[in-house]
Amino acid sequence: AALSEESVYPKQQVIYTASVYDRAGLIDGQFIPPSAPDTEIGKLGDPKAYTKEINGKMYQVFEQRFILFPQKSGKLNLTPALFQGYVYQKEPPAARSSFFGFPDDFMFGSSRNQKEIILKADPMDLTVLEKPENLTQDWWFPSPDVQVEQIWTPAENTLKQGDTITRT
Repeated sequence: AALSEESVYPKQQVIYTASVYDRAGLIDGQFIPPSAPDTEIGKLGDPKAYTKEINGKMYQVFEQRFILFPQKSGKLNLTPALFQGYVYQKEPPAARSSFFGFPDDFMFGSSRNQKEIILKADPMDLTVLEKPENLTQDWWFPSPDVQVEQIWTPAENTLKQGDTITRT
């Protein structure tokens, strides 16, 4: 797992990315979000799947992003995200039962050939800084990038006293 920031202010967003690199043949799975006290946590989009080459070997990568909003300052211990899924487990032919001479998973499928796995990311810490001392407002909106745009109708440079305008 990875964090977009190592230190933030209260209520500032942090992106937590959980990834699973697969070469065993995952059949199905889902991510269970991280948790932390005094922190709002939600999914950020749908899970992604893509392939990636690492040291000459191809991996199927499954990734889920979560958005975190810590509410209080201090050291935040994140309980890691989990991945709960299934991998295909090969069994020797003698160990499989049959249905009229065919393996039982031939016609009906079999959960016996699936092995449940639970993967756990390493625990992580996040430093949540105190609000700046010179902050005089009651409201607080920490963000690395805020843009405000305005449009005047009619155009601002053509206005005369008494004109009706719309500003959006």
